[in-house]
Formats: sequence, C-alpha cells, structure tokens
Amino acid sequence: MSLLAVLTIKVSAILLLALIGTLFLRKSWAAARRWVLAVGVVSAVAAPALHVLPIPPVRVAPVEPLVFDALPVRPDVPFTEPAVAAVATDDVVGRLAVTIWLVGAVASVGVLLVGLARLRWLRASASRVKDGPWHRLCADLAGSCGLGRGVDLLLGPSPGLVATWGWRRPVVMLPVSASEWPAERMHVVLLHELAHVRRGDWVLQMSAEALRCVWWFNPLVWAVRARLRRESEHAADDLVLARGVPAATCAGHLVELVKEVRKHRRTVVAGAGHGASVTS
Repeated sequence: MSLLAVLTIKVSAILLLALIGTLFLRKSWAAARRWVLAVGVVSAVAAPALHVLPIPPVRVAPVEPLVFDALPVRPDVPFTEPAVAAVATDDVVGRLAVTIWLVGAVASVGVLLVGLARLRWLRASASRVKDGPWHRLCADLAGSCGLGRGVDLLLGPSPGLVATWGWRRPVVMLPVSASEWPAERMHVVLLHELAHVRRGDWVLQMSAEALRCVWWFNPLVWAVRARLRRESEHAADDLVLARGVPAATCAGHLVELVKEVRKHRRTVVAGAGHGASVTS
C-alpha cells in the first residue's frame, strides 16, 4: 500500500472521529464542538509528520534459515510472466493516481494563494480607522476580550465585506458603509469579529485549508472544513450573547449584516467572518 493511501486512511479516521464527536455534543455549546473539530484538524495536519518520524531500530535475534530443498520444483509452471504483468499494471495505476493527486493539490494551493493575495490587496487598499468613536470602541472591546495585541480596524473598498484575518497583527475589515451604522450594530459586529480573533479562528481555518489542499479528493476533509467554519460562527455568536447582548438584538443585527453581505458577495477571500469564504 502506498504512503498516500496509508496517510489518507489515517487522516480519514481522525476526521471521522471528530465529526462523530460533534454528534455527541450536538446539544452542547458550539465552542465545545469547535474544539473537537479543531483537535481533529490539528491532528490530521500533524499525521504525515508523525508518520515519517524516525523509529529506533529493534534488534531481533538471528533465526536459522529455512531449508526448502525438500519442496518439489516444477519449472513447467509459468508463474513469472503474470507476476511481472501485475506489478507493471500496479505501477502504471499508482503513477496515474499520484499524477492526478498532484494536479489537484497544485490547483488547490494556487486557488488558496489567490485568496491570500486578495487579502493583501484589500488591506493595502483599505483605510485604517485611527481615531474616532469606532476606533475607541474597537480598542475597548479588544481589551475587554483579553486581546493584548493590537487589532487593526479597516474600512475596505468592497461593499458588504466583513472579514477577520491575521495572527500577529489581526485585521477586522468592515465595509465603508459601516461608518454610518448605529452604535448598537457596530458593538455587536465588532464583538463577533473580535471573538474570531480571540479564538484564533483564522489560523485554524488556514490549517483546514492546508488540509484541503493536500486531501482535496477526500469528502471528509470538505465536511470538517465546512462544519468548522459553521461552528466557529456559532461560537462567536455565543460569546456576543455571553457579553450581555440580548439574543433578539444580536440576531437582528447579524441577519441584516448577512443580507448586506449576500447582496455584495465576493468569493475569493481567505479570512474568517460573515463575508469571508475561500474560493467558492
């Protein structure tokens, strides 16, 4: 069995266990289901590295060679040619499978790089909010969420785009129209996006994207990726509710935001948030 097939079985088993775990936690908090999926994604990403780690040699006592002199020899039985043909066929099929996998992996990486390049373009073309009430609100909420590192609040050129990305210097991007939002909506949206920053959702989503690039042919990878994104959104909503925002108020503002995002949907964005998706 090839290395790719062995790793595929291992990764599939890990992801299947993660999905089954979310079923047992379907009545629990979204954060618990997100945690199970996160463990599954990280374990699946680490599986190839753990597989190729060097294993110390094991000493085995020498065994006396077996003697087959007593076995009958029938040189008239043509067993060599079928064996060689089978090996040649397996080799051709294996090479074809690896080629197809490699083409899909390269294409998936290319699409992901396009999304990341678009993020760089959006950040370069956006205007940074350096002062004013929204800047103070973002700084206050980031501090109350326990975010010691700074968070850049940007107003992007794409209407309806709400996204969060970055690790060392996270970015929360809102549309230009956000400058005219009521304070209550801005409070809800910023809390939601900062919840993504606090939980490290962008790094986790990038891990899931890396997994998809390698195992693009595995439906379990796609299922876990979509489920992780959904549970991350639910966990962020739960954090907003935990901060004392009424459920009706939170739902109302987020529904209006989703309507605006869908009205101006842009698909090639590798980030976390309501307006972010990766190459759909």
